[in-house]
Amino acid sequence: MATQKFYLTTAIVYVNDAPGLHYLYEQIGTDALARFHRQRGRDVFFLTGTDENATKIDRAAKAKGEDTRAFVDRLAELYKRAAKVYGISYDRFIRTTDADHVEGVQWFIRRWIENGDVYESTYEGLYCVSCEAFYEETDLVSGRCTFHSDRDTIQRLKEKNYFFRLSKYQKALEDLYRDHPEFCEPETRRNEVLGWIQRGLKDISVSRRGLTWGIPWPEDPTQTVYVWFDALINYVTGVVQEVLARGRPRHREGHLTVPLHLLAGDAPFGRHRAAEAGLGPRLPELRGPAPLEDERQHDRSVRCRGGVGR
Repeated sequence: MATQKFYLTTAIVYVNDAPGLHYLYEQIGTDALARFHRQRGRDVFFLTGTDENATKIDRAAKAKGEDTRAFVDRLAELYKRAAKVYGISYDRFIRTTDADHVEGVQWFIRRWIENGDVYESTYEGLYCVSCEAFYEETDLVSGRCTFHSDRDTIQRLKEKNYFFRLSKYQKALEDLYRDHPEFCEPETRRNEVLGWIQRGLKDISVSRRGLTWGIPWPEDPTQTVYVWFDALINYVTGVVQEVLARGRPRHREGHLTVPLHLLAGDAPFGRHRAAEAGLGPRLPELRGPAPLEDERQHDRSVRCRGGVGR
């Protein structure tokens, strides 16, 4: 009997500041799950990493008077150090500035273009600079982002960008979530996603104009890839090298990212995907820096065995 495969990921975190307790909360929980499945003989691949191409990271670097690349390099090492200190047994720590990730993102975009899924148009609307997300007026409360209601983070943008034909995949996505309930769990999250889809999908902007930090849009140096699309593709690019090393077809594991990218990129689907926590209510923030090796007071005899890697 073939060994059962199990692929799990954390969210990748913005490196605009040092690791916080909320980072360790997710890391430790995911690590426990990875160890559980390894103990049962499954072939586990555990991916974690950092999201480094956001505009707010560029602004944070400039605010500290640092070069942006040097800034993300320094902070990424802090996140790796935190994972090592707490014995997080990841198989890969991906950075979205890694060369193979950049290449993979641009490969996906070229496939979208070949499939006729990308066109140029003008985006005019609201943008939260902290969420790095586009919003409608109805999404705001008193003119503010609901996740950043303590400060003004909303800007009105008008840019000529590239758009993805999300509306083209309305029926395909409805069919996927309706006919394959095991694809997204728990049921409450699947119903939430279905409800969102059934309200009607609109084409979305997938690039930003005039930014100096981010993944360049293929064949158009005036544009960078919208950071959320860049970041989500890490769940494919982060495992491709492992797939190749184990002698499997290049995109066999590609089904483990969001279905939007896969439908447009002609990649296959798998049988199961757990819903991301971001689809539901947010947990209260765990504030404060994560204590590292020289700051911790604890009995080392209770530390989990193992370390970074398998």
